[in-house]
Amino acid sequence: IDVTMANSKVGVGDFTGLSIIASNVISFAKEDFGIGMRKDSYLIPMVNYFLQKQYDAGTMTQLGLDYGVAVNDVAFN
Repeated sequence: IDVTMANSKVGVGDFTGLSIIASNVISFAKEDFGIGMRKDSYLIPMVNYFLQKQYDAGTMTQLGLDYGVAVNDVAFN
């Protein structure tokens, strides 16, 4: 369950006895994320171009800093 879903459920109905542990108290495993689409989709080069531009401009790094998420260097191909 992700934090958004957890926040919407904790303290409500059957979940009144639950709480969310602050992220500075416990560490979580590294997560990988992806964008799914068909292998031969015409969108692949467009999405890769957009994402590469965001990395090159520093946008992805800034989002990582803003939300406390590590952003790795990625090669789009």
